[in-house]
Amino acid sequence: MGTIHQLIRQHGKDNAKLYADPDEKHLVDIAAEVMAGEREDLGWAYTGWAFTALPHKRVPDDAVWQREMGQVTLTISPGHLPGKTRSELVKVGVPFGAHARLVMLYLQTQAIRTGSREVEVGRTMNAFLERIGVAPGGKTRQSVSEQLRRIAASTVMFSWQQTPDSAPGFMRQTIIKGGQLGVKMTDDTQGALWEEHIVLSEDFYDNLRKYPIPLLEQAIRAIGASSLALDLYVWLSYRLRSLTKPTTISWQALHAQHGAEYARIRDFKRFMIPQLKLALAAYPQAHVTLEDDGLMLYPSAPPISKLGG
Repeated sequence: MGTIHQLIRQHGKDNAKLYADPDEKHLVDIAAEVMAGEREDLGWAYTGWAFTALPHKRVPDDAVWQREMGQVTLTISPGHLPGKTRSELVKVGVPFGAHARLVMLYLQTQAIRTGSREVEVGRTMNAFLERIGVAPGGKTRQSVSEQLRRIAASTVMFSWQQTPDSAPGFMRQTIIKGGQLGVKMTDDTQGALWEEHIVLSEDFYDNLRKYPIPLLEQAIRAIGASSLALDLYVWLSYRLRSLTKPTTISWQALHAQHGAEYARIRDFKRFMIPQLKLALAAYPQAHVTLEDDGLMLYPSAPPISKLGG
């Protein structure tokens, strides 16, 4: 991927496409969009999402989701929310897909920016979605609203086990403590406006403030609606900056963390490589090479230059 960024620096975007591989010409546009940014708009994510992630596809609404990475396991349990009345309870499944990740990025980013657990999910959320290339209208409006409800209803548990003989430790929390999630239907020019606010749980907010990962909003916009590429971008933004030496990540480990929906590693590898290239195109500072046995990660600068190396 470094070759694409070098081509853009040397020849400009249009000429870089002449030298790029035919199946990677779209990556030139993505890389050029990020590199051309005159300002850096920060986004934020909790470090825990660099180790585990939400499902990419919908799972049954009564199903519990688990994903493992090394000694850490993420378990997301579905829950209930009020229906049309305060006494009616509706079963809500776990969040999934790209829109769930973008909603999470908004909630975390806004909480860090404002220094408050109270997060508006009305006009400010619409503005964020528009900045990252998601028009909050029609089916997208419905999808984003659904994922917000799923995030609000779910219980998240991180568990770990330092050795096979040690007792597991765990941290169980909700992401959202409360709020109002009704949707106001407005005219097509404004889209949907969610009710005034939600409140993040104290535990989640405290962990977010203690262990945040800085991200680049322009990169999230360039990646678009690929849930796996978003996960890889968050993971690389944390992992590369923390390295002190070149490190190999095996395909088995990558499959365990990012490929739970794929029974076979070779199928996951075939799908993952294009998504990895997409994430790397949006992260010019990243130094990553594909190897037969996995990925070679090299110490790299963070995606936000103002944070330093």
